[in-house]
Amino acid sequence: KAEVFELEKQRDQQISELQAKHSSQLEEIHSELRNLETQLKIKEIEKENLQRELNRAISSDANLLKESNAELKQAIETLEAENKQLKDDFDRIVTQNSEGFAIVGDQKLSSKY
Repeated sequence: KAEVFELEKQRDQQISELQAKHSSQLEEIHSELRNLETQLKIKEIEKENLQRELNRAISSDANLLKESNAELKQAIETLEAENKQLKDDFDRIVTQNSEGFAIVGDQKLSSKY
């Protein structure tokens, strides 16, 4: 009977040691899981912050592009108006000179006769 009692005592001791070992391992695993969960939450927050920053940058760039396009459109319209004015002035000068040459030409012809 003493041997059986000793064997049962050893078995109970081994069971207790295994339970303590597994309990400790489970606590380590749970601790690691909590740390990973915390790191994941931090990464999600960082991702959200970066997305907000990116959206602000995109919005700002879009506004700058709109402003630049408006300025370019205005500059083009101004240049087109100036070009039209120059063309009108050129046409007027050419017409005046053509009429002047015609008058001078007629005078030369009439003076020859």
